[in-house]
Formats: sequence, C-alpha cells, structure tokens
Amino acid sequence: MNRFSYQKNQVVDNLSLVVKVGSIFGLLGANGVGKSISIACMLGTTRADGGRVSILGMNPLKDRKQLFQQVGVQFQEANYQNEIKVCELCEETAALYCNAVDWTKLQGSFATFLVGWLLVLFSILSIGMLVGGLAKNSKQASVIASILYFPMLIFSGATLPYEVMPIGLQKAADIMPLT
Repeated sequence: MNRFSYQKNQVVDNLSLVVKVGSIFGLLGANGVGKSISIACMLGTTRADGGRVSILGMNPLKDRKQLFQQVGVQFQEANYQNEIKVCELCEETAALYCNAVDWTKLQGSFATFLVGWLLVLFSILSIGMLVGGLAKNSKQASVIASILYFPMLIFSGATLPYEVMPIGLQKAADIMPLT
C-alpha cells in the first residue's frame, strides 16, 4: 500500500511489510499514525489512495470473502448495534466463514471452567506475593509487576526500541512469542 490520506493529511506513505503465514501480527504505535487504517486497507474494508495490497496472493477489495476464510482479525473497536444479543453476534460472525463451528452446539463444563479460573487466580496471587516479597517500595513493586504481568510492554519494543536493548534483553525478546 503506497499511501492513505485522512482529512487531507497523508497518514500512511509507502508502507511495505511481510508477515509469515501462521504468524500472529499486531501494529503498535502512537495515536493517529495510521495503524487502524492500514489494517482496514489490508482487509479490503477501506480503499487505499494508491499502491497495491495483496494478502496470500489475493486482492482484499475483490477477494474479501475468500480472504476472511484464511485470515483472522480482531478490530480495536467494534461497531455493533446497541441491542445486539450474543447469539445474534455469533450468527453474524459465523456468516463470514464457510466452515464455521455451530456455536449452538458448543458445550462447556462448569468444572473445567472453575479449575481454569482457580489456576489463573492462584498464579496471579503467587506473582503478587513474589512482587510483595521482592519490592522495597510501591514504585519498585509497580515496575516488577509490570515486567512480570506484561512482559510484552518491555520486549515488544513499545517502551524500549529493540535496537537499544542490551544483548540479553534482545535474546529474551527473540525467543518470546508475539515480539
């Protein structure tokens, strides 16, 4: 995609990227730099002002339905009707896919849910106890908790560019998923 303008301001200029098949990909950046509009152009929900967009060899504007069979997306904002019911949303989303799971036949186990919830609760409590034992004050506790609970803030390059990270942090970032 070469460019996209919004209210006479050029937002995206000469964007080129390659994402490996099977990857999970996200765009990070400040507000107004063109992340959302770039994704919208890539998915064919918005037309770029110029250039070419191709995903899996398909043109998203012409092959959107076929593209959605192979590419998943989670938009940052959803514009659903105010009174939409969960079952209606499931039907609406399933309509995008050829081989969608019949959501009406999904069954869960309350016991499995409860065990999972308790494990998550226990792990969060354990990390909190660790932070409480290591930190000398609330500022240190906040930094340690952020690193333990949200390592992607550090390793994704959102707070510290990858290039200026010490070699040890770069190696850790290289092996972590989603960085």
